[in-house]
Amino acid sequence: MRTFNALPLCAAFAVLSVSCSSVAPTRSGFLADYGALAPRGDEQLEAAAPANAWSTERYHLAPIEWRADDAGLSAERREVIRRAFERDLARALDLTLQRAEPGARDSLQVRAAITQFESSAPWGNALSFAALGLALDNGGAAVEFEVLAPDGRALLRSSCARSGSVFAFWRGFSSTSFGRAALRELATELGESVERSSASAAQPQEPRQ
Repeated sequence: MRTFNALPLCAAFAVLSVSCSSVAPTRSGFLADYGALAPRGDEQLEAAAPANAWSTERYHLAPIEWRADDAGLSAERREVIRRAFERDLARALDLTLQRAEPGARDSLQVRAAITQFESSAPWGNALSFAALGLALDNGGAAVEFEVLAPDGRALLRSSCARSGSVFAFWRGFSSTSFGRAALRELATELGESVERSSASAAQPQEPRQ
C-alpha cells in the first residue's frame, strides 16, 4: 500500500504563506500637494516644474523624517537606517547640485521622508529559498521627496517606492537588508530625477532674435 507523505504539501503551504512585498508610492501628508503627481514608471509618481524655474544649483538637505510605521524595529535601528538614507541621498544630490549651509539664502531646500519600510522574515526566506531558491518575503521602502526654490515654489515632487528582488536571496537572511537596499536605490533614483529636471537650467539660453 502506498503511503502519503504530507511533508511536501505542508512545505508548499508554508512557502505560499510567505508574501512578497507590497510597497507602493504613498500619500502620507508629508508633501504640501499631491494633485500634480503623475506616474513615471511602475513605482514612482512625479511632478516637476519647467527646468528654467531652477534659478540656482546650491541646496541644503533638511533632516530626513521617518513617517513609516516602526516595522518592528527599535528606535535605534530606525535611526541608523534614516541616517544611512540621508547620507546616500546627499551623495546622489551632490552629483548635480552644490551643497550649501542650512538656511543659506538663495539655496534650494530639499526635503524627504521615509513613509514606508517593510522588514522581511528571515525564517520565511530560509524556507522559501530551500523550496524554490527565492526570497519571497522581500521587504522594501517608500519615500516622499521635494525640492523647493528659495521663494518656496515646488520645483520637483516625487513619491516613489521600491521592493526587494526575490532573486536577491542573500539579503533574505536579515530582516532589514531588503528595505535598506531599496532606500539606497531610491536615493540614486531621486538624484537622477533632480539631474533630469534641472538639466537644461544650467545650459546657456540662446539670445532671442
